[in-house]
Amino acid sequence: MHCYKIQVLLSMSKCVLYVVMVTDGVALFEQFLVTELSEENLQFWQACNCYGNNAVGNGSLVAEARAIFKQFLVQGAPQQVNIDYLTLAEVSRNLEQADGNLLTKAQRSVYNLMSGDSYKRFVQSESFQQALQRANNAMI
Repeated sequence: MHCYKIQVLLSMSKCVLYVVMVTDGVALFEQFLVTELSEENLQFWQACNCYGNNAVGNGSLVAEARAIFKQFLVQGAPQQVNIDYLTLAEVSRNLEQADGNLLTKAQRSVYNLMSGDSYKRFVQSESFQQALQRANNAMI
């Protein structure tokens, strides 16, 4: 059982962006998402966040975009995320000319879904509340 710092948890309770940008936040949020069968949203967001960081030339960027598309976006993907048809069509249409912004709209869509849905349940969840209580007790 991991004991989180109270400052980290309090920040996590205010903003999903803080959760996904802090290692402890990602771990706790992902554990929660597994229970909701929606961890693919966080994993897609992270893949998009890393997209292009290691690309060497446009060919490498296209290959990376294809891999993310195949893993998360194509119909029947192993970890298919739910994005609107127009965004999916735009990514699909531009896949072979991938640039650093190809997945931005899709990433934003999934972020908004997590922010408006999963995150609200996460901060109310028993696991988050228990972590908060443990952190509080550790300060006493």
